[in-house]
Amino acid sequence: MNNKNVPAALNFIGEPLAELNKLKCRMLEICNNNTRLWLHYNFLGYNDYLAARHLLFNKFSFVGIIMVCTAIEKYFKAALAVKNQKAKQLHLDRLSEFFKILKKNGVKLEDKVDGSFMELLSNVYKLRYFDNVQQGKGVSYGFFVNQIICEMDYIINLIEYSIEMKTSSGKDLKSNYKKDFEEGNLLVCDRNYLAEKIDKKEFMEKGSFIYIIRVMDDGHIMEMNSTRELYTKYNGKICLASMSDLQKAKN
Repeated sequence: MNNKNVPAALNFIGEPLAELNKLKCRMLEICNNNTRLWLHYNFLGYNDYLAARHLLFNKFSFVGIIMVCTAIEKYFKAALAVKNQKAKQLHLDRLSEFFKILKKNGVKLEDKVDGSFMELLSNVYKLRYFDNVQQGKGVSYGFFVNQIICEMDYIINLIEYSIEMKTSSGKDLKSNYKKDFEEGNLLVCDRNYLAEKIDKKEFMEKGSFIYIIRVMDDGHIMEMNSTRELYTKYNGKICLASMSDLQKAKN
């Protein structure tokens, strides 16, 4: 198996996990405190990002959208780490508080991201926990999978290229994302509008499968995926999918 295009974080065949941990420890030894914290969240966030892409492309949509939540949460925390700030107990279900602490520390992301996308993630994040599922009986959330991946790609790229990190000796510290994006690694660049240099609106309006999560009255979660792609318009905000959209995609 050729592991040339597999990022270091996933290259368990060529680089055993123990070796990866040693590498991470060596990196920590040469970094100052805020760089260490950034490295920690960036390392975890990037793995979640790759997992989210893989899961959503392969119709593991519920776990996939949860991984989108955790990836973006960790990248937000990585952005705070650059300011030497921590937000350990803060998660996307408390989105307004998250944006408030980001803004307070000079990280102005709220105006640069799609509010509808972030609100969807905030709501879906709550479904990670059984108690929240019980409280959310009767609710449903639907989306066009292509648009979710596209918006996630945009946010991760935005944060990655807004931050330049250096070691304590002044050397540039390039993240795995930047290496893989610039080398055209398909785990990052496959169907990525930024890598393919496609206009975002054009990409968002491509055909997409639909996914709907519905919390039933008895508390269990029903998942519904469309069997064919549907087209929708994009005007700067993701389109939320409904049961009628799902019916259209079946007809």
